[in-house]
Amino acid sequence: MTFSGNLLAELEPIEPMVSPRIETTVSSDYKYDINVMQVITSNKDGRMVNDRIIDILWTDNDYIADSTYVKLGEFSGNADYNLTISGKHTVDSSTAMQILSGLTLLLIPSSVNEDFDLIYTLENVSTGKVYTASAKETMSTTMWILFLPALPFSLIGSLNTVEHISEHIYQDFVKQGAFSTLETDRARNVEEVAQPTNVANTNSEITVKAMGTDNALQEIAPMPSEPISPFASEVSETKEIAQTSSELKEQVVTEATKKYNNNECIQNVKKSAPFSIKLNELISINKYDYERKKIEFLDAIHAVCS
Repeated sequence: MTFSGNLLAELEPIEPMVSPRIETTVSSDYKYDINVMQVITSNKDGRMVNDRIIDILWTDNDYIADSTYVKLGEFSGNADYNLTISGKHTVDSSTAMQILSGLTLLLIPSSVNEDFDLIYTLENVSTGKVYTASAKETMSTTMWILFLPALPFSLIGSLNTVEHISEHIYQDFVKQGAFSTLETDRARNVEEVAQPTNVANTNSEITVKAMGTDNALQEIAPMPSEPISPFASEVSETKEIAQTSSELKEQVVTEATKKYNNNECIQNVKKSAPFSIKLNELISINKYDYERKKIEFLDAIHAVCS
């Protein structure tokens, strides 16, 4: 039976504004300290901790789109954020009590105590900005024959411990400004290599076939501050601002779908990573900028699908 500590308060999951791609690694400073026979390395334990705290829970909550492990010092630069775990995971148990408990078929209980003292460093790949979050929590595991009827519930304490750490780390990063939007440096990079809109419109079909929808969208130039758009008159009549990310996405995609018969292209654009990021940016802007931004994103669809 596992029991979670009480160093961290329980937090409810929050609605993410973006779901970025991240790469994770384990710092050389990370230590796995166990007072019985150590069968795995500190690096392997760090990866296992990340699998439970980051990969599974953050993905389940849509906090991230995906997570990829890389060796220390080998970040590819292709993710939105780089995440490094350091700190210490300590496991304390009495070997003698474990042997005695086993010999008595668990009539005599034995316990294993774990301490998590974790530090996470998050780097925004586009801006270089670095955030740091830490969390401490404990967990104990008791093996006793009287707990056998509760075996189906034996992992609840372990799950609670992991959820406490996961949520505190994520929400700490959000409070510091991470994961609120993908910072504007990525957009600036797109502007530097983008073609004028009329050129993108002329060559859009060739560009999509040659590069794929995601890469083609990266090459589309953002509209100027006062764009001349085929959607401008209709968007100016849209006064109600959607309150959720899904509503915003459906508003934009629905308006675009009305303009074209190429529904397959519309759906590909809707699912593409660059366009999804652009749609999520709508959540963070005020209502006065909303209509202008919406025009820009509709024109991004226009450039690819018209």
